[in-house]
Amino acid sequence: MIESWFFVLAMIAVLLIPGPTNALLASSTHQQGVLKTLSYIPVEWLGYIYGIGLWALFIHLFDPIWPALIIICMFVVLPMFYG
Repeated sequence: MIESWFFVLAMIAVLLIPGPTNALLASSTHQQGVLKTLSYIPVEWLGYIYGIGLWALFIHLFDPIWPALIIICMFVVLPMFYG
């Protein structure tokens, strides 16, 4: 069963927000027609699932060390940018 309904609602909100892919689909529909554009919709959904899946995996893997993640980033990530 789904453990966090808040995550599901957040995922739905992300999918409903207009973004660049929705603009590309609208432009493609205008220029190429509906039938040619319909083949792009499953690819867009796979991209969303892939992106959201990576975030879910990241959150799942780093949940046990979440409080220490800020400290880890300060000592590992920040020196890479600020030498």
